[in-house]
Amino acid sequence: CGGGRPAGVARRRRRHSSRREGSTRAAEAVPPSAMSGARKAPWLRAAALSFVAGFVVYVNTFEAGFVWDDRAAVVGNADVHGKTPWSALLEHDFWGANITLDDSHKSFRPVTVASFRLNAAWTGPGARGFHVVNALMHAFVSAAVAVLASRLPGASAVRALVAGMLFAVHPVHVEAVASIVGRADVLSAVFFVPALLAYMRAAHGPARQTPAATAAWLALSVLLVFTAALSKEVGFTAFGGCVAWDVACLLRKWWRVVDEQDGVGSEGGSRRRLRDAGDDDASSEASSVASSVASSVASSVSSASTSSGGSGVSGSSGGAESDSDISPLKTPQPHRRSNGTNGLRRRIRGTGTPLASTAEEARAPDGGAFSPMSPAAATDKVRPGVAAGAVVWRSARRALFRWVVLVVSAAGFMWVRLSLHEGAPLYKWTLLENQFSLMPAGLSRTLSIAYTHVLYAWLAVVPGDFSFDHGFASLTPITEVVDLRNVGTLCLWVLAAASVALAWRRRWHVGLWAMATFAGAFLPASNVVVFVGTEVAERLLYTPSIALCVAAAQAMPGRGHRHTLVTKLKAAAFLVVVCVYATRTWDANKAWLNEDHLFDAGLASTPRSLKALNNKGQSLLNGSPEELREGEMYIRQAIELHPDYGQAHFNLALALRGQSLPFMDHLERSTALPDASCKSLAYLGHFTIEKYHRLSPEEREEKRWWWTDAKLTLEESTRMGCWMSLLFFARGMVAMTNEDFEPAFKEFMKAVEVAYKEVDIGAVVSASPGSSLNMAALSAQAMGRLEEAADLFGRAVAATPSSADMHSNFGVLLAQLERFDEAATLHNRAMQLRADDPVLLTNAGWSAELGRDYDRALQMYEAAYALAPDHPQVISNLVNLKALLASIGVAT
Repeated sequence: CGGGRPAGVARRRRRHSSRREGSTRAAEAVPPSAMSGARKAPWLRAAALSFVAGFVVYVNTFEAGFVWDDRAAVVGNADVHGKTPWSALLEHDFWGANITLDDSHKSFRPVTVASFRLNAAWTGPGARGFHVVNALMHAFVSAAVAVLASRLPGASAVRALVAGMLFAVHPVHVEAVASIVGRADVLSAVFFVPALLAYMRAAHGPARQTPAATAAWLALSVLLVFTAALSKEVGFTAFGGCVAWDVACLLRKWWRVVDEQDGVGSEGGSRRRLRDAGDDDASSEASSVASSVASSVASSVSSASTSSGGSGVSGSSGGAESDSDISPLKTPQPHRRSNGTNGLRRRIRGTGTPLASTAEEARAPDGGAFSPMSPAAATDKVRPGVAAGAVVWRSARRALFRWVVLVVSAAGFMWVRLSLHEGAPLYKWTLLENQFSLMPAGLSRTLSIAYTHVLYAWLAVVPGDFSFDHGFASLTPITEVVDLRNVGTLCLWVLAAASVALAWRRRWHVGLWAMATFAGAFLPASNVVVFVGTEVAERLLYTPSIALCVAAAQAMPGRGHRHTLVTKLKAAAFLVVVCVYATRTWDANKAWLNEDHLFDAGLASTPRSLKALNNKGQSLLNGSPEELREGEMYIRQAIELHPDYGQAHFNLALALRGQSLPFMDHLERSTALPDASCKSLAYLGHFTIEKYHRLSPEEREEKRWWWTDAKLTLEESTRMGCWMSLLFFARGMVAMTNEDFEPAFKEFMKAVEVAYKEVDIGAVVSASPGSSLNMAALSAQAMGRLEEAADLFGRAVAATPSSADMHSNFGVLLAQLERFDEAATLHNRAMQLRADDPVLLTNAGWSAELGRDYDRALQMYEAAYALAPDHPQVISNLVNLKALLASIGVAT
């Protein structure tokens, strides 16, 4: 199904024989190797230019950081940073969670996670290295698309360049390339395109290709599809692209043989040209088969007539015999059937010698009317599709073997893939992730999903405003047939049907293959077969756009076409489109520099996006008072769109931390809503524990139920699988209050580990790593592990150098270790950070007393007593020191 010389070129060469002879002599003077290199050079140039364009257009993403899902999939993923064994990649999902858990997304992409891991080991944990690798992968895919376009029938360097450049600069790819987490789509395409190329080589390789080489190319294609699917699930659809290619090539053969047979069977009949100029092999095969059919049928008819005593030509009238006289064609004898029908079959397979190769050779010797037993006359008695069906069946038998290999491979892969779940149910998408998954089956859901396909089609063609989220509230479900949006859906389906019909009418098998490949690659994202975690996402068009760009490139002139005014206008239009797309891509990349830019761009494109409003507000919660008020405004807008949005109520509670009643109202509401997150429960439990510990002993007895409620809330958050530093910190506080110091120590150390990850991903609420280290040190100190406690206190002070309490606690421990000078330095620093604090003064006095510096100790105790004369610990320490000094005869 390869490309070849267009029919128009052959006609021009027949008209100008002298020019043809000159070009033939020139061609004979050039060595075959040189001609082969000359033909290959244009494809290499197209691929190289596409690679450069695909890389350069994303250079401005190299300064971007980790944004949005990058934080969870890369920064917070232990599999990426080598903290888990390599085998864990076969047990965890894309986000690092065990794939057998009920709340796992079941997105199994070990190849992509492995690339993240190698990336982090090679370039470090910074975002720049990840962005550079993403751009290189996209550049490779762009070059591969150019190569793919160069392998199609009628291919030219122009078509290859157009396909590769369109893919390289298309703005719809920004989300997949500029976001690090989008590498799953890019890496899947890295293997998707070579899988198609390998299959094309296996199916239609050169004539000298051995069966072993064909099997090797087929095995390579299957292996590449597996790798693409393990990068992202859409790679599995490459199997469909391979089968579609075979079907398209079979259709092409059918059309060619039918056209050739029509040309033989009717003198002066017009023959329809195919959309793409075919190769000489296919054309000559069609001509040979058609001629063989005509000749063989005529031979069998003539032989049968002779055996029955007929002469085959009317001797008296000189006219053609009637159809009824050709009885051997209807009821052949057994031995004549063997010579006729089997001979026909041999000629269809390409063996045997045809009796007449053209209609002209079959004409009567006197130049008059056709003889009734001539090949051309016999052809009129044969259905036009006989030869075409035979040729197609010969090719289909070889394709059937390949299809069996593909089906068995696909079934085996799916069985292994699903067995990894170990019976765990598929993840149930929430309202904010995919509202269609929660809608009842019916007309409304069907129309709503169909309209998202219109949005995808628009995004694939028009480089408009893009958004990181097109989810809930930005897309309103269609509830009525009279909704105007249904007109867009109808137009899309009419356009799709017209495109298929036009491609069929013009016999454009490349276009049919491209449309089938696009539909297959888009199917997983369409919410038709299964629901996915989004309603519309630009990154999901990355792989389908491969076929789209290849199909668009077919509008450019193919090999051998003259450069007319029309082709020049097409080239100018292509340059304009590439420039517009490249400019739009460069600008769209800037949205992914940081989350502020990302959320602003999302709100500009989809102002009703619930996620964009809530996350924009959340990003401002740790800012200045003005930013805090702005964040509160965005969050309230999100609540207006969806009053039962638990995450928004939680964020609003954080924005109102200075207002106790509104704060508690929204915090408690966030935990009572159906979509309550474990984070809101953990925060409520942590807040209640802290509030309880601020009470006096008498008040604690009255508010004992606070303690009970807090523990139940923390247990529920733990049951929901929450992995949050505040949760572990609060559980450590509960254990320490119960004097269970070992469990408390473990909980505080978990809080430390998680807190550092939360700092990296920019979590709004998190336990301070220094606070968690400080509490872990106090637990170790209570268990008598003083050296370990000293190390933890040192880390706590380094993490939070502005904390007076941590300096004071560290000083007390060093005094216990008889490191009095260091202890005095730490106490002095603590009192500098927070002067006139009776607790700090008391701790400094106690450390001095241990070091027998009684004058300093007495001075610290008296200063603390002056500030808090009713504090029992201050009074006790001062009285005890004075008694000690009196016992040793020191005046106070």
